[in-house]
Amino acid sequence: MATYLSNTMFSITTFPLLSLICTLPYMIYEYRRFGSIPFWKTFAVYAFLFYITTAYYMVILPLPADHTIVYSYAQTPQLVLGNCFTEIAETTSFSLMDPSTWIPTLKAPDVYELLFNLILTAPLGIFLRYFLHRPWWQTLIIAGLTALFFECSQLSGLFGIYAHPYRLFDVDDLWSNTLGVMIGFWLEKPLCRFLPDINEINEQAIERSSVYTSFTHRLLAFFIDCVCAGALSVIIHSFIPEYNDDLAWLESITVASVLVFMLLPSLLRGATPGQKICYLRIVRPDGTRARWYQICARYGVLVGIAALVPLWLLNLLPDEISSTMNALFHGCIIGYYVVWISTIIVRALRSAAHHPFILLSGIMSNTRVMSLSQIRRKQSGEEGAGHIPGGTINDVDDTNSIRGLHGDVVDGNSIDGAIHINESNGDADNGIAPHDQSGFSDQTARHDKTVFHNPIGKHSAERSTDFTIPRGKHKRN
Repeated sequence: MATYLSNTMFSITTFPLLSLICTLPYMIYEYRRFGSIPFWKTFAVYAFLFYITTAYYMVILPLPADHTIVYSYAQTPQLVLGNCFTEIAETTSFSLMDPSTWIPTLKAPDVYELLFNLILTAPLGIFLRYFLHRPWWQTLIIAGLTALFFECSQLSGLFGIYAHPYRLFDVDDLWSNTLGVMIGFWLEKPLCRFLPDINEINEQAIERSSVYTSFTHRLLAFFIDCVCAGALSVIIHSFIPEYNDDLAWLESITVASVLVFMLLPSLLRGATPGQKICYLRIVRPDGTRARWYQICARYGVLVGIAALVPLWLLNLLPDEISSTMNALFHGCIIGYYVVWISTIIVRALRSAAHHPFILLSGIMSNTRVMSLSQIRRKQSGEEGAGHIPGGTINDVDDTNSIRGLHGDVVDGNSIDGAIHINESNGDADNGIAPHDQSGFSDQTARHDKTVFHNPIGKHSAERSTDFTIPRGKHKRN
């Protein structure tokens, strides 16, 4: 028991590092796939990450200090199926008709080792059914492969790290671990019946991303851009003569920023590298594609004037200036950055309540950063039932990035599989009843109703002339 507690504590210690490593790819996947990150889903993912690392630690820990040590009991695999029951019978006096033998039997090492193997992998079965909706036969295959991976880790000396096996390969562990996963699979229904359905959570995430683009979504893209600009500045710096190292670094950062935030978005049709990865685009407020000079103006204000110009002023400050003026100038620059960052934090906090996150650079350049689903919603609401004028999202980038969040191709003048209602009889070759166009102009009738194919495929949305109201249980007030 002390070993199990020690392994659990080690898992708690290493979990923050593992979480940090997994966070960036997880966020990128969620934003690309669903457009937003639900809290409950994230909690479930990280809870599973903690479980699976703890389970593996139970299998491989404690590690021997000597990499060449030989444990005689672990050199010959135990390949007799059902040997655990033979050992239990030999080491206990269990009798089904004698209740006094039950408790002592449960305390026997061979018994609680078998029970531990069943309990160890049961959460995996729960996760596979609840979170991934895997059928029983896929769960059985995954369970068998997981158990085999655990035992091979022991048989191979942690895949060659140790010269000899330091834990016993036991064929009974294979079936007991596999059975544990299936027990968890069967227990998922009663245990998780009151938990929110993952498919419904995903649908809500998709709907939310089409209404507004979160601050964390944009921050992730900006972080990736900063990493790209930093890596590029290191490369550029190696080609700049080091007559002044501080100034050379500032020059390389400036050139890299121009390339990443101005030149590449113009070439990539309104997306920095980070925005390209995160399915974001720089557009006008109505969702149409921004021009190259608007992109340059946006990041000229945001990156140039707001971030780089003060640094240039500090580096170009004359050496002959008095210490008082130098301190005053540095204080003004620091105060400027404090005010600027504070306004960003305030806007970020307001965006948590679904207020638009709009920077001064966006107002001055008349641009916004939106997700692809929000752009589609904007354009369908302002340009008609899926009609896209020239120079809008149809031209944004390659087919894969405009397939929608679940792979729906933008075809011709439709967006994300939008179905156009025939104006004469309301028929879209799918059984939709005609809708009354009386009292509306032809232009209004064309905009009256559009049924959007949702990437999940479980609900649709009806859009009136002025706004969109999702049907079903997730209605937006």
